Amino acid sequence: MNARARGLFLVMVLTAATAVVLTGGAARSSASTTSACSDGRPFCVTVEDLDQRSLSTVSAHYMFYKVTISRKADGGASNLTNGTLTLTLTDIIGVDDTLPGRPTDDPNDVPSTAVFQPSPVSTSKCSVGSSSNVLTCTVSNFPAGADPQSYEPLIFKTSTTANAASTKLAASARFKEKGNDNQPSDPNQDTLAVAEYTTYEPDPNLDVSWAYPNASIVLQTSTVDTPANDQYSTFPLVIPSAHAPFTASLQETPVTPGVGFCGNCKGEVAQTFGGGIFSASNPAHVTLVWDFKPSGFTENGGRAYHQFSNGDVQSFTTKCTFAPNATTPSVLPCRTITIQNLGGGKVKVTTDIWSNDNGGWGVG
Repeated sequence: MNARARGLFLVMVLTAATAVVLTGGAARSSASTTSACSDGRPFCVTVEDLDQRSLSTVSAHYMFYKVTISRKADGGASNLTNGTLTLTLTDIIGVDDTLPGRPTDDPNDVPSTAVFQPSPVSTSKCSVGSSSNVLTCTVSNFPAGADPQSYEPLIFKTSTTANAASTKLAASARFKEKGNDNQPSDPNQDTLAVAEYTTYEPDPNLDVSWAYPNASIVLQTSTVDTPANDQYSTFPLVIPSAHAPFTASLQETPVTPGVGFCGNCKGEVAQTFGGGIFSASNPAHVTLVWDFKPSGFTENGGRAYHQFSNGDVQSFTTKCTFAPNATTPSVLPCRTITIQNLGGGKVKVTTDIWSNDNGGWGVG
């Protein structure tokens, strides 16, 4: 895998006004917001999202949106009626397409392959409309002084378009004072369009997903970073039904001998964030896969290292054992190492590590 290092990153959780700090994660993961107000009818539209999610080309990953319609502060006393809200998702191809001033009708844009997760995962106010990338949402009449109308959460499985750099959510809101209002005879503009671009992270050593209650997610770094190197790791999560949503991440970084919690490790170490869902009864499980075997390394002698979220480090050679029909080990922490000779000088070393917290993981 490549040697790009990452620092700490802060993910703004938009629901419940919660902020979560992810240690060892991607510095590019952040919330963003686009707002605009109509020059005609007295209303505004805001679209919020979380950037730097991962594509769903290997397994299902998720992204989060929130759309809000609000009255202008100086919007007068008129009652806004006959409201509609349409949300259209488009995949943007090419890294420069998200820059300011990009053409709105770029021929490389394609209907998004992102998949809306309907109620009860997302708000029941929106549903799939004329095509799979279009949502229609119910809008109430909007008298002066009324509270904003909020559409959240809006959760989508991220795009499966392999070369998508971002997904654009275009929100088109419309109000008319009467059913037959039309331009240009009506002097007030009825429709307002707002677009927000959700960028995807491109790093093969990083995997990121929005994690919501009851979701089942498998994070996995790329199995082939370069033709000569196919180290990777996996990190499965099942989110409890009562748990608050968060951003889950898995990242690999190269070992620097003698440095950090795992200076004796080989290959790369993994950093995971699982939102505090793990415990002795629901342990974290991380798998590290190498395409090499260090000299003298054995299935019984390989040592696993785990750095807890609080910085404490444990190291162990305890082999995992399972009671009949059990899905978690009988004793924590533990590791299981399998060495496979694939022929032609190729080898596959798989280490499964279990512990009751997320954090850092390595093998030496």
